[in-house]
Amino acid sequence: LHIFAPGQRATRDSGARTTPRAVELLPRDVAQNVAIVLKKLRTDTVDLADALGRLDPSACELAAEEAERLVKVLPSPEELHRLVSFGSAPGENPAQLRDIEKQLLPLAHLSRLAQRLQLLVLDKSLSERFQDALKQMSILQEACGAVRRSQLLRDLLQVVLVLFNYVNFGEVPGTAGAQAAQRTRNVDVHSLLRLRETHAYRGNA
Repeated sequence: LHIFAPGQRATRDSGARTTPRAVELLPRDVAQNVAIVLKKLRTDTVDLADALGRLDPSACELAAEEAERLVKVLPSPEELHRLVSFGSAPGENPAQLRDIEKQLLPLAHLSRLAQRLQLLVLDKSLSERFQDALKQMSILQEACGAVRRSQLLRDLLQVVLVLFNYVNFGEVPGTAGAQAAQRTRNVDVHSLLRLRETHAYRGNA
């Protein structure tokens, strides 16, 4: 029972040292989201900050998707400024920061961090976007060629031309010789857009 004596308990407590708590500058949810993204990066923040500071995407191993995820979870400019400013006041030392703040600190020192990351995304995805644009243009050219070669479309437009002149002017092109053909009115784009409003009906309906 002597082990529970007050004197020995006081001796044990007096020898214990309390570890100082790390300084947390970022909101907990922001810090958690940033930590998840940074943990999956293939490079550390010091090398990333160096590449972004020199605007040298070739020196950065980040993929476009990784950079996009990082942009989405970045702290606000005010929070980054607070992080950079820590240590300027007496008694403040960056070594007191929490691990995630320490990890983010090299990036926080960069001006226009979000814009630099967006430039990185653009550079990393430029080739893929260019190839996709070429593919889309090829599809568009093929569709335009099919429209130009379509005999069915020409026949349909001929019917539309006849209906347009008959409904609006009471004339049927080609029924009264050359003089009527000269009076044929062409269909404008606005009228084509309103074509779906034209309905047929039976006189005895």
